[in-house]
Amino acid sequence: MIHRYWRSMVFFLFLAGFLLSAPIVVLYTAGYRYHFGAGKIVKTGVLSVSSTPRGADILLNGARTAEKTPAVVSNVLPGAHKVRVAKNGYAPWQKTLDVYSKQTTFAREIVLFLDGEPERTEAKALDAPSQPTRAWQTVPITYTLQHVSDRSVLSLTDENGVAAILAYLPLGSYAFEDAPAPYLLLRDELRGRLILVDSTDTIQPILLNTDAKEWAWSREGDALLVSDGFDIEAYAPSLHRRETITRLSTPITGLVWYPLGRVAVFEHGGNVYAQELDRRGEPNTTTLVQGLEVATFWFSGDGAWILGTLRDGMGFRKRLQR
Repeated sequence: MIHRYWRSMVFFLFLAGFLLSAPIVVLYTAGYRYHFGAGKIVKTGVLSVSSTPRGADILLNGARTAEKTPAVVSNVLPGAHKVRVAKNGYAPWQKTLDVYSKQTTFAREIVLFLDGEPERTEAKALDAPSQPTRAWQTVPITYTLQHVSDRSVLSLTDENGVAAILAYLPLGSYAFEDAPAPYLLLRDELRGRLILVDSTDTIQPILLNTDAKEWAWSREGDALLVSDGFDIEAYAPSLHRRETITRLSTPITGLVWYPLGRVAVFEHGGNVYAQELDRRGEPNTTTLVQGLEVATFWFSGDGAWILGTLRDGMGFRKRLQR
């Protein structure tokens, strides 16, 4: 009799434990966690991280995760988290990112650069600059500019020989620059201005009219870096979005895209800097070359090296990727 009593007790204890633990296990598997700061159970979020080079460690609030880039870090509590991406021999990347319940926060196209100092060398020993690769084509039409009284008229003649006025521009001395279809890029050589025109828009064809000393299209042709010599802006024509990347009090020169990511690279005060375009939190800026009085610079085709000339006539090179 006593034996049956204890067996019944054990059975009911196991049953009660199962009934209590089963919902917890189900909620845990579904990504729910107890948030001590909020004092309640919340649905977690996801953090997706990718980098160049691959295989970098991902740290969350100072704690190393089990994943390496590219990776998805699951079950992250909603809120602000300090994310750090690090790889031995490279300068680390870090940023505070907000993670939201039931959503994925992306940290994509992170670029890490090798630590180390540049090597001085004879300028003639350097590989010559090559044209950056691009995945876009120019507009296959003929452009004409006519000056009429106080303005310039931009007309287009398409492949069928049909001509039409596209836009009226401020009177100026214009030169056509490379641009991805369907855009036209014109530089006013007298006033130092850059005008971007959408050749398919007959209502508001002028997208951008700004002072510009340096500019560069992204490899994909979806973004244009522009600098008036002190500011750097990124303009996305398809979104008509214009963002300031950095603003300095002394001149900026040599503005280009880094070949392996969405990173603006520029010369300032004789040094070369790389700055990401991600405007969330504090932007990451990496000093690539410092203390050499850089005159010009360029990248190897694979982005593994930065090379250039110095103001004393010598050259330099530095490895950026293994």
